Amino acid sequence: MEARSYFQDPALAGHASDVLMWQALIHIAFILSAMALAWIDRISAASHLAHRRA
Repeated sequence: MEARSYFQDPALAGHASDVLMWQALIHIAFILSAMALAWIDRISAASHLAHRRA
C-alpha cells in the first residue's frame, strides 16, 4: 500500500499549487508562533532573574 499525496491524485491535480501554498503558509505560521513563544519565554526568564537579584 502506497501513501498518496494531493499532488499524485489526478482529481486534485489542478489544485496542487493552492494546496502547496496553504501548506507553506500554515508551516510559516507555526514557525512564527514558535519564535514568538521563545521570545516571550526569554523576556519572562530575564524578568524573573532581575527580580531575584533585587
